[in-house]
Amino acid sequence: MKVKHGSEEFKCRQCSYVTKLKRCLLRHMEVKHGLEEFKCLQCSFVTKLKQYLLRHMKRKHGSEKFKCLQCSYVTKAKHCLLRHVKVKHGSEMFKCLQCSFVTKWKPYLLQHNMKGKHRSEKFKCHQCSFVTKAKYLLLRHMKEKHGSVV
Repeated sequence: MKVKHGSEEFKCRQCSYVTKLKRCLLRHMEVKHGLEEFKCLQCSFVTKLKQYLLRHMKRKHGSEKFKCLQCSYVTKAKHCLLRHVKVKHGSEMFKCLQCSFVTKWKPYLLQHNMKGKHRSEKFKCHQCSFVTKAKYLLLRHMKEKHGSVV
């Protein structure tokens, strides 16, 4: 690992990867160059990151359960319970400013807006007549229909 003073860059010694965050470099080195694999003893799950194995064990094989106090919903993941409570029992609403879309879960509103339904900008395929308001749809189209995204 090298730290470039001033701009605070962390460089991988084994490839050209560069980042500003030390934890990202450590994760990169573990995933891309690590030799050790962590295997679940209860199923076929395998990963190069120990933290992913621990998370997998907790979510898939853990005995701890999180129960909703307002209904019969039960989950092994705390973040799923929090989302459930907000969406099913919460009162805060998030409304699209450009149409009638309403949701109790803010990430759904962000996802709605990212789909490009309200953009005037259009993305056109240079190889055929395909046109869309969402860049990711153009990239997917180019890969599926023309075999490349260039």
